[in-house]
Amino acid sequence: MDIKSFKTKPVYRVLAALLVIAIGAVVYAAIRGNNNIYVPKGWVKHSVKYGPFLIAPKGWAFKFDKNNGSVFLKGINGETAVIWPFFSNKPINAGAAGFALTRLERRIWPGARWNRPEQTLANAVRSGGRNGNKSGIALLTWVNTAKGTSLCLFAASAPTKEFNSSIKTFSRIFESFKASGPALQKRPARPQIGYVTWQDPRERAFTVRVPSSWNVSGGAFRYAPLDVRLEMRSISPGGKILAQIGDASIPVYAIPNRLLSMGGYRPGMYYSPGYGIREMVWPYMYGLQYARYYASDVASKGCSGFRLTGSKDRSDISSAADRSYEEYGLPIRLSAGEVKFSCVRNGKEYSGYAFAGTYETQDLWGVMYLFVALAPRPEFSEAMSILSHEIKTFKRNPRWVEMNEHISMNASRIISETGNKIANMISSSYNYRQKVMNEISRRRENAIIGEVDVVDPDTGEDYKVDDGSNYYWMSPDGTVVGTNTDSIPNHDINFRKLMLRP
Repeated sequence: MDIKSFKTKPVYRVLAALLVIAIGAVVYAAIRGNNNIYVPKGWVKHSVKYGPFLIAPKGWAFKFDKNNGSVFLKGINGETAVIWPFFSNKPINAGAAGFALTRLERRIWPGARWNRPEQTLANAVRSGGRNGNKSGIALLTWVNTAKGTSLCLFAASAPTKEFNSSIKTFSRIFESFKASGPALQKRPARPQIGYVTWQDPRERAFTVRVPSSWNVSGGAFRYAPLDVRLEMRSISPGGKILAQIGDASIPVYAIPNRLLSMGGYRPGMYYSPGYGIREMVWPYMYGLQYARYYASDVASKGCSGFRLTGSKDRSDISSAADRSYEEYGLPIRLSAGEVKFSCVRNGKEYSGYAFAGTYETQDLWGVMYLFVALAPRPEFSEAMSILSHEIKTFKRNPRWVEMNEHISMNASRIISETGNKIANMISSSYNYRQKVMNEISRRRENAIIGEVDVVDPDTGEDYKVDDGSNYYWMSPDGTVVGTNTDSIPNHDINFRKLMLRP
């Protein structure tokens, strides 16, 4: 029997029709959240990523490929069944689907001869094949969305003599696919962090909004009448997450020169110009250099396996700050940089962030801005969010500034204002990167498990639903129904339209 004669056999078209019906049942059951799948006697359940289980006759071999998400089943009489969902970033049509089906057929059944794919529905193409004494069928379905295209391959083969009697078995296997998927799930709201105002307990030099249940320490540390250093550290209950502004242990640095060298002062030694001030002799470090140093030598103490995972010169921040300094006539030039790093603490992988803004004058240099976050990797985003909030709400006490700063009130104010600008730029750039990464993660997850995100415009709540329709509607009892056209599923029910997230 050749391919052409097989193509016209009723069994071929019957199985193709049953596959289409089965897939329709899959979508309907998934939307309704139906997990009550009948398991015939002599059949068993197999766990898959797409739902609680997939059913197959007892004795059939089962294999789930975690790398590409495909399911392979092999029967005791040589039958095979393949289910393979995947995602394309581009929209496709019947021609592209036919080309994709031809390539997939060669992968799942090497050496077989296949018919030319033909379109059976608006979003399905099928083909029949044969290899020796075995016959088979393959069906590829797809749904185009704003994000790309979700596709799924259904394929079955059996000895030609048993192919007719295997139709019911294949249909039941495919019908169970994803029909037991999870019911509509409301995305859990992230718990809100409560903040309270914390005031420097040493000199009331500044206030900052910190998480209400965290342990906070620091303040204004006065090493000399004109040497005051600000620091604030907030640590989560249990000590896992750190958010830090400033470091009181960082001194003012004296740039090495000939006179200091003649006086015997080498890098690392302290020099006192008077008034109780002590300056460490050390070559100038740009902001990015200092951020790297601080991350590796200070912020990661107690960790092992320190590794830089990213670094960036923040000339955008330093340029904006310099313009503010020039406006007020301050002889300051800022250099800013940030790094990200990872390390291991107590057997857990930690992620960290350090930002440093350094300035240089003729003979001195110092660290004007220092921000640090450190947390277990899954909680790093929360740590950065908290650090950003603390930076934005850090405020110096104007009365304290007026009494204690040796620079003019205007100069102090512009330094504070510039700090707020830097905080906003750090926060906005990190939040943008985080949103991009979260969006990539969301789309990758949805592509793998075949889901889409929808929003109820009336309540603003997000939901995850199975990807299989172009439009989604919610009834008053919370039932979600998908349609391929922009038409209300049932005019007798007060459906409201849900919005697809891009």
